[in-house]
Amino acid sequence: MNKALAVAVLLVGAFVFGFATNNTADREPHVVAKVDFTNQTAGIPTTTIFTPTHTGLYRVSNAMTMSSPVPNSNGGWNLIFNWTDEGGTETAFLAQLSNAATPNQDYPTPGLGENPLIFKALAGTPVSYQVFSDFGAGTYAISFVVERID
Repeated sequence: MNKALAVAVLLVGAFVFGFATNNTADREPHVVAKVDFTNQTAGIPTTTIFTPTHTGLYRVSNAMTMSSPVPNSNGGWNLIFNWTDEGGTETAFLAQLSNAATPNQDYPTPGLGENPLIFKALAGTPVSYQVFSDFGAGTYAISFVVERID
């Protein structure tokens, strides 16, 4: 009887310990901000999308597309992302989209931006984005999501 009780106590202890130390929910990405705009015909000024409450690692994934291109047009739309880490204010160029882009190439130029971008942001400092144009024309759509990953 004492052996059976000892084994039962060990099994229950291992079971409880396993739940206490295997908390994977704390490590799964958590969406902290989303942007989804269509029918954009103008730039978007620097806009705060969230202010971290915890210093940590974040990931932003983005998509841009021309919904109404302007054939034979120069210039395009640019997506910029800003945050603050221990080095100071940081800026990343995430995408460049040509005014004249049409299917099957109506998405940002590959290799000119970082997607997804992983960055470290300090608590209490705003994270922002901006869309600006060098002779922007046509209609574009922009979507992105920011996740906390640590």
